[in-house]
Amino acid sequence: MTKDSLNRYAELYGPVQEEDAVQMSRKKYAISVIGIIIILLFLGATIYGWFLNQNIYQTMFESKAGVDYWSIWTLENNLFTASILLTLLSMITLPQRSTFLSLLSRATTQGPQVKRLSKKHAIIWRFLEAGGLLFFYVSSGGFAVTGQNVAFLLLLMSHGSISINASQVQTLFTIPFAPGTSAEGITSLVPALEAYQLYLGLISTFIVATGIRIGLTLLKDLMAPQRDEFVIAAKGLSITALILVLQILGVPMWTVNAGTWMSYLALIIALAASIVAALAFLGLRIHMGDARQRMNTKIQQLQTELARLQSELVSLRNEYEAGSLSMEDYRNRVNLLMQDKSHVSSELNRLKLEKMVPFVGSPKSFTLLTVFLVIIVAMLPIIQGLYYGIQMEGDKYIDWKFNYETKKEIAITQWASGIQNMQTTTLDDLISNATPSGDVEFLTTVRQWDQQASYLRMRNQIGTNWMELADSDIVYLRNHEYWIAPLTFDYGTITSSFINKHLIYTHTEGLVVLDAYSGDLIEDENLIALLNRTDTIATYYGEGTGFGHEVFVNTGDFDEVGNTTFQGTPDYQLSGFESAYYTFGMGTDAWSFIGQDLDMLVQRNVASRVKSVLLQGLTVDDDAYVVVDPSGNIYYGVSVFVDYPLTTGYAHENYLRFLGVVLVDAHTGGMDFYRSPSDGDDFFIDRTYSEYYPWQDTPSWLQSQIKWPEDLYERQLDIAYTYHVENGFTWKSGSDFHEGPTGSDTRYIIMRIGGEERFVAMHNAEFENAAGENLAGIYVMGCGDNSFGELSFYGVRESGLSRLLGPGAAVQ
Repeated sequence: MTKDSLNRYAELYGPVQEEDAVQMSRKKYAISVIGIIIILLFLGATIYGWFLNQNIYQTMFESKAGVDYWSIWTLENNLFTASILLTLLSMITLPQRSTFLSLLSRATTQGPQVKRLSKKHAIIWRFLEAGGLLFFYVSSGGFAVTGQNVAFLLLLMSHGSISINASQVQTLFTIPFAPGTSAEGITSLVPALEAYQLYLGLISTFIVATGIRIGLTLLKDLMAPQRDEFVIAAKGLSITALILVLQILGVPMWTVNAGTWMSYLALIIALAASIVAALAFLGLRIHMGDARQRMNTKIQQLQTELARLQSELVSLRNEYEAGSLSMEDYRNRVNLLMQDKSHVSSELNRLKLEKMVPFVGSPKSFTLLTVFLVIIVAMLPIIQGLYYGIQMEGDKYIDWKFNYETKKEIAITQWASGIQNMQTTTLDDLISNATPSGDVEFLTTVRQWDQQASYLRMRNQIGTNWMELADSDIVYLRNHEYWIAPLTFDYGTITSSFINKHLIYTHTEGLVVLDAYSGDLIEDENLIALLNRTDTIATYYGEGTGFGHEVFVNTGDFDEVGNTTFQGTPDYQLSGFESAYYTFGMGTDAWSFIGQDLDMLVQRNVASRVKSVLLQGLTVDDDAYVVVDPSGNIYYGVSVFVDYPLTTGYAHENYLRFLGVVLVDAHTGGMDFYRSPSDGDDFFIDRTYSEYYPWQDTPSWLQSQIKWPEDLYERQLDIAYTYHVENGFTWKSGSDFHEGPTGSDTRYIIMRIGGEERFVAMHNAEFENAAGENLAGIYVMGCGDNSFGELSFYGVRESGLSRLLGPGAAVQ
């Protein structure tokens, strides 16, 4: 115990014996040790749990999908490389200086301020700063503070998907002076522009960190009792210059029209003005330091003199009121004092104004240079608006605005969204080559039952209190359409106890199938013939909340519902200490299983299962659907497509491409990757995504069932509605823009096009904001094994004009 604590204890309880003091010290030490041990145990358990989960996922996806989970989420360890680089760039400063601690010292203490850390404190502070920054960047996924995904860009560069050279850098920064650059030329620079984002993220992180440090020192200077206006102005201009540098570094992402070069030039001149002004203020601070001090001294003297004159006026009045002065003497002396006071006040106000405006009294050349630069920076946007802006909204719209900028936005947005090859024809082509006999035959296959009607028809076929229908989907099987609804769990029923949730209700049983034409339920022998299987359909991996938790199979003491036994390889086998740790963390209901060998199935929701192994820039379609192979095995088809945000301002949609479908075995959880049957691009990031997974060629039995992803299709339609217009005047008028009918949804149907039956995704389109909600046409995307991935628009004969009722008008 310390001497002070002993004295306080003695005051309260009397003198403390030496043995008591030693005993109290030991208790205090023991409590501290126990506290540290508890903290270390908690941290150790947390770290072990994290590594255990990593091992579970690594083992599961390596055996079930053939992919390296650790490599995916760490981006081949580029996550750590990027985080270290960003941390170092954020910490570049003088070794024994801390702007944050200096500001904190200024704000909390009145005495001497912390300006320089000791070596010991500097090492401790840098260690804490590095740890905090590294944790921040790792947890953020390796993103720079300005939004660039440095970690993923490092991965793309290592795979050769992106690269940049000096010539391309020059081209990117001179595009504002070359507005005639073609859309193809801009598109060819996209990989270089993405590689540029890597370096931009690193550079901008350093700039932002530097700007923050200067800003903190500026705040500290403003809090000081005596401010140095020259230094404050220089720091403010330095921050302005850094902001302008960031703006200039963003020039390669601009869209360009005839007048954009003036905005670019204004930024360059503004940057030059900020740097010149900041240096000039620092120079003035050096050269005018003594004069400034003399000014401050003179101001203090004048303030003292002004106070003295005021005091004399008060004394003079007191003498007059006491009768010591005559009226005439009082008036004369008051007039003299007021004249002196007026002169002193005028000089004091002049000096204060000169102190507030540092330009006053500065060299004439500096003032003229500053005024000139300010005028140039202000005039360039005005000239741009008056000369280019007015004409681009008038007779130069096509030449200066549409051809230079909008036309390239249309072409590059079409390319980015993957609709650049969209075929445009008329509604008449839908019925070309049609024959009466063919139309009659077609009517026997066309879909009559929609999703809502089929759901109402199928929901009473479940027959148990622990299952319910999952989302029903159209499946094209054996050249016919069926509504197939897998079964999912009634979550409230299966989660009533630990045993129910994790040991008994491990799977659902059966499928509900309905003929989309007749509305007949497909059961018994018909179902066996359709699926080519007689075994019970046990779904361990599916859709819905009930598949969101782990289950344990082959436990021996507990029978799964329906007396079914899991026949596949478990995702992971817990044993020994792993089993004890895992079950202990599941709560007291699981403690009776501590230490037992347990076969575990995890990540059983098929969408989440696939998402877990996707690189950044990939996503899944939310609507998984059932797929059946020739042997009767049941899979969930989870569509995967590229959804990568581009940095060029010309693209008004992310880079979208259908990559392929992942089949998740509904019984075993095995994952097979099949590439898209459509012609894929070998440009940009497609190469990395194609090489990263064990993609297989799509077999014919699968291609006949594949649907174009609904989420991707609707994203592409949103672009096609507007960016199919390529005429400048039509674009300006907006007369041929489209929109989807209110409440519309993608329809997967069998459609007769040009006398040929095709399995397609279809959407009606109306003219945008049309009062009559007139039909503009029909967008069709090929599915199955006929024209897969080919987008076509069948429109009215004359663009922007239709008397046909759209779906919205038809229901009124």
